[in-house]
Amino acid sequence: MQSIQASAPTDISLTSPTAQITASATSLLPLTYTSQTPSVCTVSSSGLVTALIGGLCTIAVGQAGNADFAAAQTVLVNINVAKVDQSITFNGPTLVALGGGEVQLNAVSTSGLSLTFSTTTSSICNVTPGGIVTGIAIGTCTIDIAQAGSSSYNPAVSISVDIIIKLSQVLAAEQLPDMILGVADAQLNASTTSGLLINFASLTPLICSVSPSGLVSALSAGDCRLEISQSGDDTYAPATTIVMTVRIRATQSVTASAASTVVMTSPQTQITASATSGLGLTYTSTTPSICAVSGTGLITAMAA
Repeated sequence: MQSIQASAPTDISLTSPTAQITASATSLLPLTYTSQTPSVCTVSSSGLVTALIGGLCTIAVGQAGNADFAAAQTVLVNINVAKVDQSITFNGPTLVALGGGEVQLNAVSTSGLSLTFSTTTSSICNVTPGGIVTGIAIGTCTIDIAQAGSSSYNPAVSISVDIIIKLSQVLAAEQLPDMILGVADAQLNASTTSGLLINFASLTPLICSVSPSGLVSALSAGDCRLEISQSGDDTYAPATTIVMTVRIRATQSVTASAASTVVMTSPQTQITASATSGLGLTYTSTTPSICAVSGTGLITAMAA
């Protein structure tokens, strides 16, 4: 006759999901280990238990006997597997424009499981279970975010977040043409459907400046980048910012000289010319019946 003594931790967690069963038979014969709850835990031939999900893990420890010993009575070892806690984090947005369409809320759980969204202010906003919010009226929209848990995770503590619903506004601006350095300033023409004051800023202050009223001054050649914005107020949400690029060009002049007279017996002369910009020049005859000119400025007389 033989008996089995077995012990193991009574509680483990999925955050540390293994436990060793310590067991022996009075016969000193080798033992067998079998999981009676294979969906909850597994066990190795040496008695190492690995939890799979939360719940009660039951392991049967046995010894089948031999020619000298009868089979031992099976011993059951119970281990409680605790689920993992989880938490929810909300990442915005906290402002939704009325009439601005649907907005997806950004929230995550540490478990990675899907969240459910609901609202306690249905007169102000609608929200789908997947977190898509639509504003209905100006005010504060309260959203509850929950995660019910799973076989491995405990339910999360639900959180409530407030989202402000405001009227949307549309900002529009006319594109400025290229500006010439040293020539007159240019006025930005912009408007918003809210009628609120529009803000102007230069993103390239070495290239151009802009006054609070939108008057643009060229400072040096290059691409002038202008930011046009309206930050909203208690009623209106901020407008989508416009960034406009205006090319600032430097002035240049051309000097040219050539022989004032040629004769048909020696019908060619070279124009000597340059631009202060250093850019290449073009040559065109405005009297093609009298003379032609090449791309390099060589004049050929055609008739007297």
